[in-house]
Amino acid sequence: AKAAAAAGAAEKEAAKAAAAAKAAKESGEAGKTGQQLEKTRKAEPTGERAPPAKEEVEEDKHTAKARMQIRRLFRELPGRMGVDFAYSLHKGGKLEPEVEKTLDREKFDALFAEEREFHRRHRRIELVRRRSKRRDFFRLNAGYEEPQDTYEAEEEMFKNAWRNESINEDLWKAEYYQYLYRKALRDVPESQPLATRSDKMSDVFAEAHRKHILEANRPVLTNELADYENPYMMKRGALERLLQERCVRNQLDERCMPRLLDRHPDLVKLRAEAPLPPEVLEPLAAFRGDVRWNFDARARLGRK
Repeated sequence: AKAAAAAGAAEKEAAKAAAAAKAAKESGEAGKTGQQLEKTRKAEPTGERAPPAKEEVEEDKHTAKARMQIRRLFRELPGRMGVDFAYSLHKGGKLEPEVEKTLDREKFDALFAEEREFHRRHRRIELVRRRSKRRDFFRLNAGYEEPQDTYEAEEEMFKNAWRNESINEDLWKAEYYQYLYRKALRDVPESQPLATRSDKMSDVFAEAHRKHILEANRPVLTNELADYENPYMMKRGALERLLQERCVRNQLDERCMPRLLDRHPDLVKLRAEAPLPPEVLEPLAAFRGDVRWNFDARARLGRK
């Protein structure tokens, strides 16, 4: 037991001695002067790059000035300069900023290609930026607007009662033209069925005389812009105007209105008696070989 206690005490003394030696070493390092530490750091190898030599610095200055010359050329002469012309100006000392030593052709070509690609990329970015900030005059400019004075219609013809009377008058005119058309057919009848297709003098004269009478006495509707020669279309337009403005109440009535007009008894008779349009008769006459036929009987009578 005494021997074990003596060995433990010896180990503690050795540990105390090692700690004291380490503290003395650290205090000695701290006592060194700054110049000695700087020498120690210089002597130790590091991963930092060594400073460039003087020749390399001068060469980098010449390259930077040449780069500035090329960029200035691109700004002043866009799209009009090649590498040969640029190198001749660089070698002749005609560019700014001036360089003391010109670059060789191979290095200048590489620098020129790099700056040309940079200029093109920068120009595209600049165009996109300008277009995004450009004002859209088509949307922003509303144009000159001058306020217009509005006056309500106070005349009697623009009131509701007057419009009802004009619509009824159009319907009366259509029925009058229907009677006139039948009277013209009765007074100047056709010599035979489908006589309008023949080229006889009597048939052409009868058709021209009938059209002359109808045109001289054909009424003009007040509320309709079209001038109908067919009594069926004239009466259908007048009835449609009357139903649209005075009888239609909703969309269902509006959808049913054409079917009602198609089933109207007077319109059914007039549609059966209506003359055929030229789009139907002219191809038939051409197919039959008529070279002297004309849809307008008055024009054909003049030729005869």
